[in-house]
Amino acid sequence: RPVHARPGRQGRPAAAIGHLNRPVWIAIAVTGLLATALAFSIQAWAQQYTTVNRAAVIYALEPVFAWVTSFIVLGEILSFRATLGAVLILFGILIVELKRSSDQLHQIS
Repeated sequence: RPVHARPGRQGRPAAAIGHLNRPVWIAIAVTGLLATALAFSIQAWAQQYTTVNRAAVIYALEPVFAWVTSFIVLGEILSFRATLGAVLILFGILIVELKRSSDQLHQIS
C-alpha cells in the first residue's frame, strides 16, 4: 500500500523515518557508507596516481560498471535504449584511447 505524505509534527511527513525496520536501516547504512562514501574516497585517492584523461575515462565508465554489477548480482537486463547508451559510452572511450595511443606513437617517431 502506498505511503502518503501527511504532515506530522513540525511539517514533516508522518510516515517517513519512524516506521523503518532494522533491515532497512542496515541497507541505508551500507549504501550510504560503503557504496557511496568509501567508494568515492578510494576513487579520489587513486586519482592522484593516474592521468587526467584516464580519470575521465574511469568516471565515464561508472554507469557501465553499475550495469555489469546489477546484471551479475541481480540478473537485471537493460532496455534497448540503455544498452545503446552503454555501447556509445564504450565506443567513445575506445575512440579516445585509440586516438591518444596513435598520437603518442607519432610523437615517438
